[in-house]
Amino acid sequence: MRKFICSLFISLILAASGNSSVENNADNSTVQDESMQMVNAIHKAHQLELFQSNEVVQFDLSLVFGGKQRFDGKIMTLTDGSRILMEDTNGIKAWNGEKAIDLPSQNENENAKFALLTWSYFFAAPYKLSDPGTAHEYLAEKC
Repeated sequence: MRKFICSLFISLILAASGNSSVENNADNSTVQDESMQMVNAIHKAHQLELFQSNEVVQFDLSLVFGGKQRFDGKIMTLTDGSRILMEDTNGIKAWNGEKAIDLPSQNENENAKFALLTWSYFFAAPYKLSDPGTAHEYLAEKC
């Protein structure tokens, strides 16, 4: 009898979690649909098609972070982010898709890598929301 009750209890737990999984999948599908509606609205507002029609974009950036001027110059990037160039009065930093280089010294530089990848990504964020590696997740009830 004890084995029967244990088996029944485990079966009920598994059955309940199976139903929950179906509900979670339905909820997840709704979240994905709602998030893609929001992503599409952001893409439209930021003119994704126009952005993608260019191979390279350039913009000026005056960046104050932590109370200090971190960068004041121009950034050029391929729209896929694979190559980036930052130029200011301190010189040129370049990302070739594998490493960051300070010019004219041509030294590899981790600080340059951070600056190149971070600041250009913040600029490009509205265009990256539907990239293949992007995951959208429901975090809380709507207000």
